[in-house]
Amino acid sequence: MNNVLMLLENEFPFDDRVEKEAISLIDSGFKVSLLCPTFSNQVRREFYNNIDIYRFAIKKNIFNKLLGLIQLFPFYKILWKRKVTKIINQQNIDIIHIHDLPLCCLIDSLKSYSNLKFIADMHENYPAMVSGQEHMKRFPNKYMISIKKWYKLEKKWLKNADLIICTASGMISRLSGEIGEGHDFVLVPNTVDIEKFKGSQKRDPEIEKKFVDDFVILSYGVVSEQRGVQYAIQAIDLIKEKIPEVKLLILGDGSYLENLKKQAVALGVGRYIIFEGWQNQSVLISYMENTDLCIIPHIKSEHTDNTSPNKLFHFMYFSKPVVASNCNYIQEIVEEENCGLVYTYDDPKELAEAILLLYSGKNKRETMGNNGQQAISVKYNWATTSMSMIEKYKSMTAQ
Repeated sequence: MNNVLMLLENEFPFDDRVEKEAISLIDSGFKVSLLCPTFSNQVRREFYNNIDIYRFAIKKNIFNKLLGLIQLFPFYKILWKRKVTKIINQQNIDIIHIHDLPLCCLIDSLKSYSNLKFIADMHENYPAMVSGQEHMKRFPNKYMISIKKWYKLEKKWLKNADLIICTASGMISRLSGEIGEGHDFVLVPNTVDIEKFKGSQKRDPEIEKKFVDDFVILSYGVVSEQRGVQYAIQAIDLIKEKIPEVKLLILGDGSYLENLKKQAVALGVGRYIIFEGWQNQSVLISYMENTDLCIIPHIKSEHTDNTSPNKLFHFMYFSKPVVASNCNYIQEIVEEENCGLVYTYDDPKELAEAILLLYSGKNKRETMGNNGQQAISVKYNWATTSMSMIEKYKSMTAQ
Protein backbone atom coordinates (compact mmCIF):
# COMPACT_ATOMS: atom_id res chain seq x y z
CA MET A 1 0.00 0.00 0.00
CA ASN A 2 1.33 3.44 -0.95
CA ASN A 3 1.36 6.11 1.75
CA VAL A 4 0.22 9.65 1.02
CA LEU A 5 0.79 12.62 3.31
CA MET A 6 -1.45 15.61 2.64
CA LEU A 7 -0.43 19.05 3.92
CA LEU A 8 -3.15 21.59 4.66
CA GLU A 9 -2.79 25.12 6.07
CA ASN A 10 -6.24 25.18 7.65
CA GLU A 11 -8.02 23.21 10.34
CA PHE A 12 -9.55 19.93 9.28
CA PRO A 13 -12.31 18.97 9.08
CA PHE A 14 -14.03 20.61 7.25
CA ASP A 15 -12.64 21.19 3.78
CA ASP A 16 -14.88 19.58 1.19
CA ARG A 17 -12.29 19.33 -1.57
CA VAL A 18 -9.55 17.93 0.66
CA GLU A 19 -11.93 15.37 2.16
CA LYS A 20 -13.22 14.25 -1.24
CA GLU A 21 -9.70 13.79 -2.58
CA ALA A 22 -8.53 11.89 0.48
CA ILE A 23 -11.52 9.54 0.49
CA SER A 24 -11.18 8.88 -3.25
CA LEU A 25 -7.55 7.93 -2.74
CA ILE A 26 -8.38 5.69 0.21
CA ASP A 27 -11.11 3.97 -1.81
CA SER A 28 -8.48 3.39 -4.53
CA GLY A 29 -6.13 1.57 -2.14
CA PHE A 30 -3.91 4.39 -0.84
CA LYS A 31 -3.26 5.14 2.83
CA VAL A 32 -3.81 8.84 3.48
CA SER A 33 -2.45 10.87 6.38
CA LEU A 34 -3.01 14.59 6.78
CA LEU A 35 -0.96 17.19 8.64
CA CYS A 36 -2.61 20.47 9.56
CA PRO A 37 -2.64 23.09 12.33
CA THR A 38 -5.26 23.42 15.01
CA PHE A 39 -6.13 26.87 16.28
CA SER A 40 -8.57 25.52 18.86
CA ASN A 41 -8.89 22.43 21.05
CA GLN A 42 -8.90 19.71 18.41
CA VAL A 43 -7.17 16.48 19.38
CA ARG A 44 -3.63 16.12 18.09
CA ARG A 45 -4.22 12.74 16.44
CA GLU A 46 -7.41 11.10 15.21
CA PHE A 47 -8.88 8.97 12.45
CA TYR A 48 -11.65 10.68 10.52
CA ASN A 49 -13.29 8.85 7.61
CA ASN A 50 -10.18 6.63 7.53
CA ILE A 51 -7.91 9.69 7.18
CA ASP A 52 -5.04 9.59 9.70
CA ILE A 53 -4.93 13.19 10.96
CA TYR A 54 -1.90 14.77 12.60
CA ARG A 55 -2.41 18.21 14.14
CA PHE A 56 -0.05 20.69 15.72
CA ALA A 57 -1.29 23.45 18.00
CA ILE A 58 -0.49 27.05 17.21
CA LYS A 59 -2.23 30.35 17.80
CA LYS A 60 -3.94 31.57 14.67
CA ASN A 61 -2.48 35.09 14.86
CA ILE A 62 1.05 33.66 15.10
CA PHE A 63 0.40 31.25 12.23
CA ASN A 64 -0.92 34.07 10.05
CA LYS A 65 2.10 36.25 10.85
CA LEU A 66 4.50 33.46 9.88
CA LEU A 67 2.62 32.97 6.62
CA GLY A 68 2.51 36.72 6.00
CA LEU A 69 6.29 36.93 6.37
CA ILE A 70 7.02 33.91 4.15
CA GLN A 71 8.65 36.10 1.47
CA LEU A 72 11.07 37.65 3.96
CA PHE A 73 11.95 34.99 6.57
CA PRO A 74 12.09 31.15 6.56
CA PHE A 75 10.18 30.64 9.83
CA TYR A 76 7.04 29.26 8.17
CA LYS A 77 9.07 26.79 6.13
CA ILE A 78 11.08 25.69 9.18
CA LEU A 79 7.93 25.13 11.23
CA TRP A 80 6.36 22.87 8.61
CA LYS A 81 9.54 21.02 7.66
CA ARG A 82 10.06 19.84 11.23
CA LYS A 83 6.54 18.48 11.41
CA VAL A 84 6.65 16.88 7.96
CA THR A 85 10.02 15.13 8.28
CA LYS A 86 8.95 13.53 11.55
CA ILE A 87 5.94 11.93 9.86
CA ILE A 88 7.96 10.94 6.77
CA ASN A 89 10.40 9.04 8.96
CA GLN A 90 7.63 7.41 10.99
CA GLN A 91 5.27 6.43 8.18
CA ASN A 92 7.50 5.69 5.18
CA ILE A 93 5.64 8.22 3.03
CA ASP A 94 5.66 7.83 -0.76
CA ILE A 95 3.76 10.93 -1.91
CA ILE A 96 3.46 14.43 -0.44
CA HIS A 97 0.19 16.04 -1.56
CA ILE A 98 0.40 19.79 -0.92
CA HIS A 99 -2.76 21.88 -0.79
CA ASP A 100 -2.20 25.41 -2.13
CA LEU A 101 0.88 27.37 -3.04
CA PRO A 102 2.54 28.52 0.24
CA LEU A 103 3.35 24.98 1.43
CA CYS A 104 5.03 24.24 -1.90
CA CYS A 105 8.00 26.08 -0.37
CA LEU A 106 8.84 22.69 1.20
CA ILE A 107 9.45 20.81 -2.04
CA ASP A 108 13.07 21.89 -2.56
CA SER A 109 14.10 21.12 1.00
CA LEU A 110 12.50 17.65 0.94
CA LYS A 111 14.07 16.56 -2.35
CA SER A 112 16.79 14.79 -0.34
CA TYR A 113 14.19 12.06 0.20
CA SER A 114 14.80 10.62 -3.25
CA ASN A 115 11.84 8.23 -3.08
CA LEU A 116 9.27 10.99 -2.53
CA LYS A 117 6.88 12.29 -5.18
CA PHE A 118 5.37 15.76 -4.82
CA ILE A 119 1.88 16.78 -5.89
CA ALA A 120 0.94 20.48 -5.84
CA ASP A 121 -2.82 20.94 -5.56
CA MET A 122 -3.60 24.50 -6.63
CA HIS A 123 -7.03 25.28 -5.18
CA GLU A 124 -6.65 28.89 -6.29
CA ASN A 125 -4.62 31.17 -8.50
CA TYR A 126 -2.84 32.13 -5.29
CA PRO A 127 -0.88 35.24 -6.36
CA ALA A 128 -3.97 36.71 -8.04
CA MET A 129 -6.12 35.86 -5.02
CA VAL A 130 -3.70 37.58 -2.64
CA SER A 131 -3.53 40.68 -4.82
CA GLY A 132 -7.30 41.09 -4.58
CA GLN A 133 -7.56 40.82 -0.80
CA GLU A 134 -8.44 43.93 1.16
CA HIS A 135 -5.63 43.55 3.69
CA MET A 136 -3.10 43.71 0.84
CA LYS A 137 -4.11 47.30 0.18
CA ARG A 138 -3.34 48.41 3.74
CA PHE A 139 -0.18 49.12 5.69
CA PRO A 140 2.11 47.25 6.32
CA ASN A 141 1.20 44.47 3.85
CA LYS A 142 1.06 46.95 0.98
CA TYR A 143 4.80 47.53 1.38
CA MET A 144 6.03 44.24 2.86
CA ILE A 145 4.44 41.70 0.50
CA SER A 146 5.23 41.70 -3.20
CA ILE A 147 2.69 40.21 -5.61
CA LYS A 148 5.40 40.00 -8.26
CA LYS A 149 7.47 37.92 -5.87
CA TRP A 150 4.53 35.56 -5.33
CA TYR A 151 4.51 34.88 -9.07
CA LYS A 152 8.26 34.26 -9.02
CA LEU A 153 7.94 31.90 -6.06
CA GLU A 154 5.06 30.09 -7.74
CA LYS A 155 7.24 29.45 -10.78
CA LYS A 156 10.23 28.40 -8.68
CA TRP A 157 8.36 26.04 -6.36
CA LEU A 158 6.08 24.38 -8.90
CA LYS A 159 8.94 23.53 -11.27
CA ASN A 160 9.93 20.80 -8.83
CA ALA A 161 6.48 19.25 -8.45
CA ASP A 162 5.91 15.85 -10.07
CA LEU A 163 2.24 16.62 -10.69
CA ILE A 164 0.20 19.84 -10.54
CA ILE A 165 -3.54 19.63 -9.92
CA CYS A 166 -5.67 22.58 -11.05
CA THR A 167 -9.37 23.36 -10.61
CA ALA A 168 -9.81 25.17 -13.94
CA SER A 169 -8.49 24.66 -17.47
CA GLY A 170 -7.24 28.26 -17.68
CA MET A 171 -5.01 27.69 -14.67
CA ILE A 172 -3.32 24.80 -16.47
CA SER A 173 -2.75 26.98 -19.54
CA ARG A 174 -1.28 29.79 -17.45
CA LEU A 175 1.02 27.60 -15.37
CA SER A 176 2.24 25.51 -18.31
CA GLY A 177 3.23 28.76 -19.98
CA GLU A 178 4.95 30.03 -16.86
CA ILE A 179 6.96 26.99 -15.82
CA GLY A 180 7.58 25.52 -19.26
CA GLU A 181 6.85 22.26 -21.02
CA GLY A 182 7.50 18.84 -19.58
CA HIS A 183 5.41 19.23 -16.45
CA ASP A 184 2.47 17.02 -15.68
CA PHE A 185 -0.95 18.59 -15.03
CA VAL A 186 -4.39 17.24 -14.25
CA LEU A 187 -7.73 19.06 -14.11
CA VAL A 188 -9.87 18.34 -11.03
CA PRO A 189 -12.67 20.93 -10.70
CA ASN A 190 -14.71 21.35 -7.51
CA THR A 191 -17.55 19.14 -8.64
CA VAL A 192 -20.31 17.51 -6.61
CA ASP A 193 -19.97 14.17 -4.86
CA ILE A 194 -23.56 13.34 -5.72
CA GLU A 195 -24.31 10.72 -3.09
CA LYS A 196 -22.58 12.59 -0.28
CA PHE A 197 -24.17 15.90 -1.21
CA LYS A 198 -27.60 14.35 -1.55
CA GLY A 199 -27.24 12.69 1.86
CA SER A 200 -26.19 15.97 3.48
CA GLN A 201 -29.35 17.85 2.48
CA LYS A 202 -32.06 18.30 5.11
CA ARG A 203 -35.42 19.83 4.40
CA ASP A 204 -36.59 22.72 6.56
CA PRO A 205 -40.36 23.32 6.27
CA GLU A 206 -40.06 26.84 7.70
CA ILE A 207 -37.66 27.87 4.93
CA GLU A 208 -39.86 26.26 2.29
CA LYS A 209 -42.82 28.38 3.38
CA LYS A 210 -40.90 31.54 2.48
CA PHE A 211 -40.95 33.35 -0.87
CA VAL A 212 -43.71 31.13 -2.31
CA ASP A 213 -45.23 33.96 -4.36
CA ASP A 214 -41.94 35.65 -5.31
CA PHE A 215 -39.62 35.44 -8.29
CA VAL A 216 -36.49 34.43 -6.39
CA ILE A 217 -32.92 35.05 -7.54
CA LEU A 218 -30.45 33.32 -5.22
CA SER A 219 -26.84 34.28 -4.45
CA TYR A 220 -24.86 31.99 -2.16
CA GLY A 221 -21.43 32.18 -0.53
CA VAL A 222 -18.93 34.48 1.13
CA VAL A 223 -19.89 38.14 0.82
CA SER A 224 -16.95 40.21 -0.38
CA GLU A 225 -16.50 43.00 -2.91
CA GLN A 226 -14.92 40.55 -5.37
CA ARG A 227 -18.11 38.43 -5.39
CA GLY A 228 -19.86 41.22 -7.29
CA VAL A 229 -23.26 41.13 -5.55
CA GLN A 230 -23.26 44.94 -5.64
CA TYR A 231 -23.90 44.73 -9.41
CA ALA A 232 -26.80 42.35 -8.80
CA ILE A 233 -28.39 44.89 -6.46
CA GLN A 234 -28.04 47.54 -9.17
CA ALA A 235 -29.72 45.13 -11.61
CA ILE A 236 -32.64 44.68 -9.20
CA ASP A 237 -33.12 48.45 -9.24
CA LEU A 238 -33.43 48.27 -13.04
CA ILE A 239 -36.01 45.48 -13.10
CA LYS A 240 -38.14 46.10 -9.99
CA GLU A 241 -40.89 47.80 -11.99
CA LYS A 242 -41.07 44.99 -14.55
CA ILE A 243 -40.84 42.21 -11.94
CA PRO A 244 -42.59 43.62 -8.86
CA GLU A 245 -42.45 40.22 -7.12
CA VAL A 246 -38.67 39.90 -7.54
CA LYS A 247 -36.52 39.01 -4.53
CA LEU A 248 -32.73 38.83 -4.49
CA LEU A 249 -31.98 36.28 -1.80
CA ILE A 250 -28.45 36.61 -0.40
CA LEU A 251 -27.26 33.61 1.60
CA GLY A 252 -23.93 34.43 3.15
CA ASP A 253 -21.89 36.63 5.41
CA GLY A 254 -18.65 38.50 5.08
CA SER A 255 -16.72 41.74 5.21
CA TYR A 256 -18.78 43.44 2.50
CA LEU A 257 -22.25 42.68 3.86
CA GLU A 258 -22.84 46.07 5.50
CA ASN A 259 -21.87 47.82 2.27
CA LEU A 260 -24.53 45.84 0.41
CA LYS A 261 -27.18 46.68 2.98
CA LYS A 262 -26.36 50.39 2.71
CA GLN A 263 -26.42 50.15 -1.08
CA ALA A 264 -29.88 48.55 -1.03
CA VAL A 265 -31.22 51.35 1.18
CA ALA A 266 -29.58 54.07 -0.92
CA LEU A 267 -31.13 52.69 -4.11
CA GLY A 268 -34.52 52.27 -2.47
CA VAL A 269 -34.64 48.53 -3.17
CA GLY A 270 -34.51 47.32 0.43
CA ARG A 271 -37.76 45.37 0.21
CA TYR A 272 -36.50 43.46 -2.83
CA ILE A 273 -33.22 42.35 -1.21
CA ILE A 274 -33.38 39.62 1.44
CA PHE A 275 -30.28 39.15 3.58
CA GLU A 276 -30.62 35.66 5.09
CA GLY A 277 -27.12 35.60 6.56
CA TRP A 278 -24.86 32.59 6.61
CA GLN A 279 -26.71 29.32 6.06
CA ASN A 280 -25.44 25.78 6.38
CA GLN A 281 -25.02 24.12 3.02
CA SER A 282 -27.32 21.33 4.22
CA VAL A 283 -30.43 23.55 3.89
CA LEU A 284 -29.79 24.55 0.29
CA ILE A 285 -32.41 22.04 -0.80
CA SER A 286 -35.09 24.02 1.05
CA TYR A 287 -33.98 27.39 -0.26
CA MET A 288 -34.00 25.94 -3.77
CA GLU A 289 -37.66 24.97 -3.35
CA ASN A 290 -38.86 28.43 -4.37
CA THR A 291 -35.77 29.69 -6.23
CA ASP A 292 -36.27 30.53 -9.90
CA LEU A 293 -32.68 31.19 -10.92
CA CYS A 294 -29.25 31.47 -9.34
CA ILE A 295 -26.52 34.02 -9.94
CA ILE A 296 -22.73 34.00 -9.79
CA PRO A 297 -21.86 37.69 -10.22
CA HIS A 298 -18.11 37.46 -9.52
CA ILE A 299 -15.94 40.36 -10.62
CA LYS A 300 -13.80 39.13 -13.51
CA SER A 301 -10.11 38.92 -12.63
CA GLU A 302 -7.12 36.67 -13.13
CA HIS A 303 -8.23 34.92 -9.96
CA THR A 304 -11.90 34.36 -10.81
CA ASP A 305 -11.04 33.43 -14.41
CA ASN A 306 -9.20 30.40 -13.01
CA THR A 307 -11.55 29.00 -10.37
CA SER A 308 -14.40 26.51 -10.38
CA PRO A 309 -16.72 27.53 -7.53
CA ASN A 310 -18.61 24.74 -5.75
CA LYS A 311 -21.84 26.70 -5.99
CA LEU A 312 -21.89 26.51 -9.78
CA PHE A 313 -22.14 22.74 -9.57
CA HIS A 314 -24.59 22.92 -6.66
CA PHE A 315 -26.91 25.15 -8.68
CA MET A 316 -26.67 22.78 -11.63
CA TYR A 317 -27.36 19.80 -9.35
CA PHE A 318 -30.63 21.45 -8.24
CA SER A 319 -31.67 22.01 -11.88
CA LYS A 320 -31.54 25.79 -11.56
CA PRO A 321 -30.55 28.03 -14.49
CA VAL A 322 -27.41 30.03 -13.74
CA VAL A 323 -26.82 33.66 -14.65
CA ALA A 324 -23.07 34.18 -14.35
CA SER A 325 -20.55 36.90 -15.02
CA ASN A 326 -18.02 36.33 -17.79
CA CYS A 327 -15.27 34.72 -15.70
CA ASN A 328 -13.51 32.38 -18.10
CA TYR A 329 -13.99 28.91 -16.61
CA ILE A 330 -17.51 29.57 -15.35
CA GLN A 331 -18.47 30.97 -18.77
CA GLU A 332 -16.94 27.94 -20.46
CA ILE A 333 -19.12 25.52 -18.50
CA VAL A 334 -22.35 27.54 -18.60
CA GLU A 335 -22.15 28.03 -22.37
CA GLU A 336 -20.90 24.54 -23.15
CA GLU A 337 -23.72 22.93 -21.18
CA ASN A 338 -26.36 25.58 -22.09
CA CYS A 339 -27.35 25.73 -18.44
CA GLY A 340 -27.69 29.50 -18.12
CA LEU A 341 -26.73 32.92 -19.41
CA VAL A 342 -23.49 34.92 -19.23
CA TYR A 343 -23.18 38.69 -18.93
CA THR A 344 -20.33 41.21 -18.69
CA TYR A 345 -19.38 41.27 -15.02
CA ASP A 346 -19.59 45.04 -14.41
CA ASP A 347 -22.67 45.73 -16.50
CA PRO A 348 -25.83 45.66 -14.31
CA LYS A 349 -27.95 46.54 -17.35
CA GLU A 350 -26.77 43.42 -19.15
CA LEU A 351 -27.42 41.38 -16.01
CA ALA A 352 -30.92 42.86 -15.75
CA GLU A 353 -31.61 41.91 -19.38
CA ALA A 354 -30.53 38.32 -18.72
CA ILE A 355 -32.82 38.11 -15.69
CA LEU A 356 -35.75 39.56 -17.65
CA LEU A 357 -35.18 37.07 -20.47
CA LEU A 358 -35.39 34.14 -18.07
CA TYR A 359 -38.28 35.68 -16.15
CA SER A 360 -40.37 35.80 -19.30
CA GLY A 361 -39.32 32.34 -20.43
CA LYS A 362 -40.31 29.64 -17.95
CA ASN A 363 -39.66 26.92 -20.51
CA LYS A 364 -36.18 28.33 -21.10
CA ARG A 365 -35.50 28.26 -17.35
CA GLU A 366 -36.63 24.66 -17.12
CA THR A 367 -34.60 23.60 -20.15
CA MET A 368 -31.42 25.24 -18.89
CA GLY A 369 -31.97 23.83 -15.40
CA ASN A 370 -32.43 20.34 -16.80
CA ASN A 371 -29.32 20.75 -18.96
CA GLY A 372 -27.29 21.61 -15.90
CA GLN A 373 -28.63 18.68 -13.89
CA GLN A 374 -27.89 16.33 -16.79
CA ALA A 375 -24.32 17.64 -17.03
CA ILE A 376 -23.85 16.93 -13.31
CA SER A 377 -25.14 13.37 -13.58
CA VAL A 378 -22.97 12.54 -16.61
CA LYS A 379 -19.91 14.76 -16.53
CA TYR A 380 -19.43 17.24 -13.68
CA ASN A 381 -19.62 14.88 -10.71
CA TRP A 382 -16.80 13.90 -8.38
CA ALA A 383 -16.80 10.21 -9.31
CA THR A 384 -16.07 11.21 -12.91
CA THR A 385 -13.78 14.23 -12.49
CA SER A 386 -11.58 12.60 -9.81
CA MET A 387 -10.75 9.62 -12.04
CA SER A 388 -7.95 11.46 -13.83
CA MET A 389 -6.30 12.27 -10.48
CA ILE A 390 -6.53 8.63 -9.35
CA GLU A 391 -5.01 7.43 -12.63
CA LYS A 392 -2.12 9.87 -12.25
CA TYR A 393 -1.53 8.59 -8.72
CA LYS A 394 -1.50 5.00 -9.88
CA SER A 395 0.93 5.72 -12.70
CA MET A 396 3.26 7.60 -10.34
CA THR A 397 3.36 4.77 -7.80
CA ALA A 398 3.78 2.10 -10.48
CA GLN A 399 7.11 3.57 -11.59
